Amino acid sequence: MSKRPRLRSKGDTPLIDPAVTALVLITCREDDHGVLSEDVRSGYQRNLRALSAAAGVAGVPIFVLMRTVSPDDRNYTISDLPEHRSYVAGPLSSLWSSGAFTQDLQNENRSAVVIAGFWLEYDVLTTALNALADGYDTYLALDAAPARSPTGARVSLERLLQFGATPTLSSQVIHEWCHESEDASKRQALSELMATLIVG
Repeated sequence: MSKRPRLRSKGDTPLIDPAVTALVLITCREDDHGVLSEDVRSGYQRNLRALSAAAGVAGVPIFVLMRTVSPDDRNYTISDLPEHRSYVAGPLSSLWSSGAFTQDLQNENRSAVVIAGFWLEYDVLTTALNALADGYDTYLALDAAPARSPTGARVSLERLLQFGATPTLSSQVIHEWCHESEDASKRQALSELMATLIVG
């Protein structure tokens, strides 16, 4: 796929602007979720919930990518997800290779993506690399993108940085969406969501 034109240049603002951003969430299979300890899992869940709720407030489109092995395979996803679109890939295909997903994302005319979900060294990594190759400004919400191992996290982050991805935190994304929003009620709601992460 050829690189798509940017809606606005990166130089227009140093912050993540919700007007040009899409949120891409990657689910894991329900039985994979037990890899994380309860404390770690609850922290990631909190960050994913806050990030998706903030996207709903800020008018950022949400895309949920998942893979399935069989009709009975259940994907873990966060509860109370705002309006979103879901896409399913097979067990061995790239999540980014779904023509419906990439076309729908392109139709949103967004120049940046924030990526979160499971697992950093696998589907998050390949999705982010494909987003970069297609010309998107790519942000990784690292506190909402767990890795299966510390080594995997370190190596993946080094590789993503080399290719131009920008690491960030869920609270930072929400904070920047708050600053860039022109609606006072949205700024207030985003500020309250950000506070739950900073205090938590």
